[in-house]
Amino acid sequence: MKILILATLFLSISTSRAEKSLGNGSAGGEDLIGIKSSIVLEQVFRSIKRIEEKLYSAIELQTIKDIESELSLTMVDSVLPTNTKNAIQNGAAFSLREGNKSTIFIKRDIWNNISTLLEREVLIHHEIMVLAGIEETGDYTYSLEYEKLRKNYWRIAEHKNTFCTINIFKKIQLHGLTIPGDLIGSSSSLMPFIGMKGDWGILNSDSKKALIWKGAIYSNGFFQMEIGEVGFYKKKSKLKLSDSVDFGTFNVIEKMRKYVNPYEFLYPVQNPLIFTDKHAIAVNCNKLDID
Repeated sequence: MKILILATLFLSISTSRAEKSLGNGSAGGEDLIGIKSSIVLEQVFRSIKRIEEKLYSAIELQTIKDIESELSLTMVDSVLPTNTKNAIQNGAAFSLREGNKSTIFIKRDIWNNISTLLEREVLIHHEIMVLAGIEETGDYTYSLEYEKLRKNYWRIAEHKNTFCTINIFKKIQLHGLTIPGDLIGSSSSLMPFIGMKGDWGILNSDSKKALIWKGAIYSNGFFQMEIGEVGFYKKKSKLKLSDSVDFGTFNVIEKMRKYVNPYEFLYPVQNPLIFTDKHAIAVNCNKLDID
């Protein structure tokens, strides 16, 4: 296990603790970054259970289960020196086991610079593997395989339906943070997963126009979407709203590309959000009838 200069760590002026007592479901944190990181921690354990024997042995799974019940995660601003085979370097994360308690420390600025949710999962997965004695510092054998299997989630049970919700919020600044404001509109889509499936939906409307989304989910799990305004056919008296939309008037306002996780059963505002010029966008997709 990594060697940590503990004095440096615990003298850190600014730490944000996001503890996750996964055995009884309690959680706490001092800032949004810490809380969101604990959500990613939960997702990694859910993913491990999905993958199971495709990657881990029965003994390894039991060790991981034991760690899950007593693991906490802490965001730190201090340096995390880690001992690799070649040198001591400033690491992104460090894991520590004391008695029956385990802690993962993550460097806040490095975490913030990780661009995708899956990359954050791989970082946390590696630390769990270190705690379980499956990987060592610098050895990502299992974690890289975990990444491949997670990318293939979209190829599991392809015949089953995928339900997606799309929520659009106003983007506001509050105490130096960019956060979602008032809900502008919501839509949903039920589609069979066939590698790529295009769809659209109305987010909100008035008598003259509608705000809609048009998009598709690709086999790599990315949802690509356009948000825009569209008018209605002039003769729409007996047509339902969706049949009255004149796509020839569609005016694109914004475009978005986001990785959506089909096994992430979380409220949309808790999901990692995409912030565009004007909006905060949350896309949450789940496979229905999961085995």
